[in-house]
Amino acid sequence: HAEATFMGEGFGTDAVVAGIDPALVHSELASPEEFVPVDWLGGQRVPVLLSSYFVDLYNLMYAQTISAPALSEQTILGFEFDLSVGESVLGGSLARGPRSRVRCRIVGLTRNPQLLGVTIPRQTVEEMRRWYEEQTGLRPTAACSYAFVEIGDTGQIDSLRERLAAMELLAESPPHVGRLSTLERLLSLASAVLQA
Repeated sequence: HAEATFMGEGFGTDAVVAGIDPALVHSELASPEEFVPVDWLGGQRVPVLLSSYFVDLYNLMYAQTISAPALSEQTILGFEFDLSVGESVLGGSLARGPRSRVRCRIVGLTRNPQLLGVTIPRQTVEEMRRWYEEQTGLRPTAACSYAFVEIGDTGQIDSLRERLAAMELLAESPPHVGRLSTLERLLSLASAVLQA
């Protein structure tokens, strides 16, 4: 559950929290050294990436409707909010169980469509999960729902998809990857025809 004060008004909402290895998003950040694991139980502010789609949604749907100022990456960077680990209003309040309030700070935006919601360094999310497990004896939902795989040769995509399907895993790739793979195949075919 996340709570913040924005433009003088308080609001709260459940938040989807994802963990990611910081190296996978450093290229998207102006200050990648800010997106690192921290001692959240010791009171350090947790660095957060926010989906840029939320900023777009706010600007297009809300700001225009009420004639509020639009947000930019510069205005959202440094914004702080509270995240309550172990609390959710989905399916009823979990207020009876243990929870820990953590102060978070937005250090960047991401356009990665798999990272909708709040993204925190993976190690910090794993520590939050362990804390919750130790406090409750309950295992939270699946530990990992996405894995990012980088391949050097886009010609290997089909083979990788087949291997993942054999493990009953779904392979998704950014839309441009499929186009590049098809383009590379066409260029290879054209080159072979011209050389023949």
